[in-house]
Amino acid sequence: MKRVTLIASVLLLGALSVVNGQNVWPGDVNNNGIVNGVDALYWGLANGSKGSSRTNVTNSWQPQRTAGNWSGVFPDGTSHEYADCNGDGSVDELDLTEIIQGNFDKTHGTPAADKFLVGETDVDPRLIIQGGESGAGLGQLVQLSLALGDALNPVTDFYGVTFTLNFDPQWVKSASINLHPNTWIGNESQVKVFQVLNRATGKLFVTFVRKNKQPTSGSGMIATASVISEDVISTRENLRGESMPPLRFWIEDIQMIDHYGQDWPVVKPQPLEVPILDQQLETKTALWAYPNPANESVVIAMPQGRRESVKRVDVFNAQGQRMDLPYSPAMSGQFTLYMAGATTGWYVVKVWSETEVWTTRIYRL
Repeated sequence: MKRVTLIASVLLLGALSVVNGQNVWPGDVNNNGIVNGVDALYWGLANGSKGSSRTNVTNSWQPQRTAGNWSGVFPDGTSHEYADCNGDGSVDELDLTEIIQGNFDKTHGTPAADKFLVGETDVDPRLIIQGGESGAGLGQLVQLSLALGDALNPVTDFYGVTFTLNFDPQWVKSASINLHPNTWIGNESQVKVFQVLNRATGKLFVTFVRKNKQPTSGSGMIATASVISEDVISTRENLRGESMPPLRFWIEDIQMIDHYGQDWPVVKPQPLEVPILDQQLETKTALWAYPNPANESVVIAMPQGRRESVKRVDVFNAQGQRMDLPYSPAMSGQFTLYMAGATTGWYVVKVWSETEVWTTRIYRL
């Protein structure tokens, strides 16, 4: 495995630290203008550090004057004080689970892009995602496994890795990740698992970082991912009887570090496809929606031959909150839903008839 020193990146980040060095934005540990999984890696490097506490601190997303008097620094020269997200004078798990988690994906200024080093096949360790060979039925649990490194290209001096697991939100109800029980990267007392799910965009942001300032080496399994497929899948293609596309998973934005904070390249895995078992489909409970994706309105209709009267319509956003959206009176088993008051993203539409509940998903452009 080869090590790459990004001198230009260090100089750039160092310059940014000088520009922004008077203020801490809670959660932006590497001070590059955005809170993401890389900040969780930096948190692991600084965990346990202590220094002066800040005055007038708040967890809200706003700049706070630095206190100074912190001896620890990251490889780019940024003070460990930036990892003290809540300003209490100590870097601990509250900074990660409350502040970085709470301010995840927020930005300030013009963010500097993180550097994700792409590894060279047969030279650098690879990240592997596998599983789901038997397929997925509707509403069923699919277990995936992730491995890092192999016998030919193991990982040395591992301290942490962050990446994004992507999926099609139309087909996935939930996704989460856990340490593999026999992983070589460390047990729960040595490794912090940090994850943020954005189901609307189909992204699970994942970071595994050691928190004891001691690296480890090895290869093989590191985690298991638990994915639950949608229990009602409704598309125009389904209603025409065409085959279902597979559940597709792919990984992007991989960054791995050693205990010095040095970046190491990782080979990105090939996308994984898990077949959806067509025989499990219950198309009789699927609504038809057009256009989908939709702009300000969408026509929703029951499948051909069903003309029940509509008793109730509920619309929920990706966070499960009920939306008060108007719709036209139902006629001949169909109605128009007006989405001008909805922001961009996925929505679940539930329609109650006298005998059944019908469900579909709509993406608002």
